[in-house]
Amino acid sequence: MLEIVEPSKFSLDNRAKVWADNAFYCQSQSWIESVGSSQEECYVTKENDNIIAYSYVKYKKFPLGIGRVAVIERGPVARDINALELHLKQITEKKDLIQIEVSPFNQHLNNSDVESTLAENGWLKRSFQRAIYTNTVTVDLAPTEEELRKNLRRSLKTQINKAKKLELDICVNTQVEKAIEFHNDFARSQGIAEISEKEKRLLLSSVLQDDKTNLVLTAWKNDKMIGAIILLAMGNTILYQWGVSHRGEEYRKLPITHLLHWEAICLAKKRGYSFYDFGGYWLEKGDSNPINRFKTGFSKDIDSLVGEHFFRVSRARSWLYEAIIERRK
Repeated sequence: MLEIVEPSKFSLDNRAKVWADNAFYCQSQSWIESVGSSQEECYVTKENDNIIAYSYVKYKKFPLGIGRVAVIERGPVARDINALELHLKQITEKKDLIQIEVSPFNQHLNNSDVESTLAENGWLKRSFQRAIYTNTVTVDLAPTEEELRKNLRRSLKTQINKAKKLELDICVNTQVEKAIEFHNDFARSQGIAEISEKEKRLLLSSVLQDDKTNLVLTAWKNDKMIGAIILLAMGNTILYQWGVSHRGEEYRKLPITHLLHWEAICLAKKRGYSFYDFGGYWLEKGDSNPINRFKTGFSKDIDSLVGEHFFRVSRARSWLYEAIIERRK
């Protein structure tokens, strides 16, 4: 039977933490929000009183008061593929819903197994995705630092060596507010999204915790910040979320970001992370895209995330709801 609890009252036991601590949520751009901070309910599946799967859920009201749509915003996270299948079946038995939606997610389970489990249990894959990416480049941090360096593209090694000769000062988690301001100045000039006040507060508080947390690396030359990258901790993965380098004529061609990412990879390995996620890869563009090519210089491992799915609890109302979504795209 599915248990429904308030997120603030839900906590993992020590057995569940063994597999749940590696969960890496990919549902939205709100990566930094603490799990349970904005969700309304938590669905929990147990076996012999042990937690084997869970999901954090928000609800969307259907127009005209006809019903609700449950959106799994964080999860599902499960002990294994069998626990995931049981959890999904229990969720779909909630008859008070129109439909249930889940965006891409990733944890320690094999993504192809997850895709198959969703399909076998009646979940439908959307023709469009609302997540910010469906493919990404990851660096497996299991090899030694020497082996990781050996696997870098030769031209990237050259750029990193060139950057090291600049004798830059690299700061870690000590110039967070200035890094955010640096990014936001650039974002405003380019008309792209800034780091919000809420995200800023969470970043500032998180870096005051222990070593296994978010990372903010900044590069300085002659007391001037000329580069910054901000990475978010997500289970056993560290995720690259924001980055910026100085656009001034004397700095714009310097390989600052190359060095910052290499330093961050080495630091993430030392702090016990298993994977370094470069935050997306445009599969259709391949390495002809300069940003893609920059990322694959560090790793050739391109991961595909589980696509967005939905389950029709009430078939007629679900068809109507999907028709409305399609018109609003």
